Amino acid sequence: METLRLLWETLLLRPYVFAFLGAALLCAAAEQGLVRALRFAGIVWGVAFLAEFASTRIGVPFGYYEYTGATRGQELYLSNVPVMDTPSFIFLAYGAAASDWARGWPYRSLYGPALVGLVLAFNVAVTAGIGAWRLLGVSSALAGSLALAAASRLWIVPSCARAHLAEPAVGQPGWEVRR
Repeated sequence: METLRLLWETLLLRPYVFAFLGAALLCAAAEQGLVRALRFAGIVWGVAFLAEFASTRIGVPFGYYEYTGATRGQELYLSNVPVMDTPSFIFLAYGAAASDWARGWPYRSLYGPALVGLVLAFNVAVTAGIGAWRLLGVSSALAGSLALAAASRLWIVPSCARAHLAEPAVGQPGWEVRR
């Protein structure tokens, strides 16, 4: 019963982690089906937990660090790793992999990048909320650069491709040498 209470308190303490996780699982299930989405989440969670656990013990793969344990008793821990930490790997991995999975539905290829964009926007908002102004400037510049890159990928590149495809091929009617 204590474990269920701590799991509930973890959800209440870190709702943003579980909101992003839920969004990733919904998108992945829409793309790949529920079984594949859950399998993906389970594999990523397992690898993430092992990486966190190993890093806090032997410093591999992220370097040695420790969780302070300040929230122990307020949220669920597995050994010395807070449970809320590892689900973030699932939605970030989904965001990175989703554009390779996109097939069939219109705009499905935008699910992953949109989720990553929401996570980035959330982080920028939190940075502003805590008043870390220099970090906010850097984060905003990075977010803006990524948004421009995404916009160019979504609108500029396809429009250039359409313009190129609209031109007649060499030897086809309407083709001519331009001087």
